[in-house]
Amino acid sequence: MKHSAIIWQTVLIVIYILFTGSCQGLFEASDDSEPLLTKPVATSSDGSIILSCNTDENYRWINIFRRKVPADGSDAGEFINIGQMIPKSGMPQNSYHFSDTYIAAGKNYEYYVRYAVSSDSGRMYKRTEAVSITAPASTAGELRLYSGSSELADTQVFVFNPENYTLTLEPAAGIFAGTSLSGTGTEFPVQLAVSNGKEVLLVPVATDKSSSTCTVDLRNVLTADYLDVPVSVSVLTAQIKSEPEDNYPFTVYRWALPVKVKIQKAQEDGSLSDIDSVTVPSSVASGSDADYNP
Repeated sequence: MKHSAIIWQTVLIVIYILFTGSCQGLFEASDDSEPLLTKPVATSSDGSIILSCNTDENYRWINIFRRKVPADGSDAGEFINIGQMIPKSGMPQNSYHFSDTYIAAGKNYEYYVRYAVSSDSGRMYKRTEAVSITAPASTAGELRLYSGSSELADTQVFVFNPENYTLTLEPAAGIFAGTSLSGTGTEFPVQLAVSNGKEVLLVPVATDKSSSTCTVDLRNVLTADYLDVPVSVSVLTAQIKSEPEDNYPFTVYRWALPVKVKIQKAQEDGSLSDIDSVTVPSSVASGSDADYNP
């Protein structure tokens, strides 16, 4: 297959964003049976919540899970994976911090940290106990997906075209990511989470603002592990990446609050019906829209 350099750069940098085991999704909370480690220290500063951790774990990467706790004591819901930290050159740091900038002012949050570690039996995960904290009075706001004049709602539907192996979504006014309806002045790449049953990968979504359609050409964005096998989709999100610095040797990913998605396919009578997965053969030629920019 002919893939542009941009596509492979996009795909390969998110190879680390994987969760193995029982097909655990990219944004799902971890198993309660995982060993619990000491919870991080949470503080608020300059509109952010800072998680500070010390660990002896020989981790490969770290994920940060968060949920908002309602003030009225109602169910807080599931934890959501909001970020990932990958140590530079694979060298884990015993002490580190994660700054959660995209939070709602004055709201109560709970966090835990999850480590992907290596063991004699292969990769395993360890998580910390949860820590609670109230956000500062002035913040940027939560990073969400919007369409037109409203927040993008669950569940969005991608229509699969088996002739060219594309997934197409047609929101009324396109999709953008931001901390409010007016956006933040920054283009946040919209991503689709796909799974091959063992791992989860984020792939870029191409948005045509003139036609208000969003397209994923699966022939151009799937790696070898996702070809010739059933591939399912789970959520839409947006991704922000920060490169390592001399005094902070981590690649950091931050993700918008996810929106659930599903796939439908046209039937012979013209109606659409839900399908669980699609399979893209490795023999198909690359599509014409190869130059997707993340």
